[in-house]
Amino acid sequence: MPDVSHLDFLGDPADRLQRIVGLLEPLSIDDDANEIAAIGIGPLEVLFHQGHEDLLWTAIQHLARTDVRFRHALASTWAYSSSRYEDRQALLRELEEQGSS
Repeated sequence: MPDVSHLDFLGDPADRLQRIVGLLEPLSIDDDANEIAAIGIGPLEVLFHQGHEDLLWTAIQHLARTDVRFRHALASTWAYSSSRYEDRQALLRELEEQGSS
């Protein structure tokens, strides 16, 4: 599992999102699916529960459209009560329909 102990869960949300992307960069969709999911249900979901999804929504959409690892991490998040839950689900459905997974 990826070591997320060095992440600052209270720092600038945009910086934290970029550090999450950095954790995903060396991972392989085929070989590291569990690690990618752990990042989704860990630090990425924490951002959503802390209320930063609206602030980061443009970046989240861009990353989901352009980075398959981020898209898989995003699909692993639950955060049902986050402000963008429905938008997030719609985005993932749209990308799945486009064959972008």
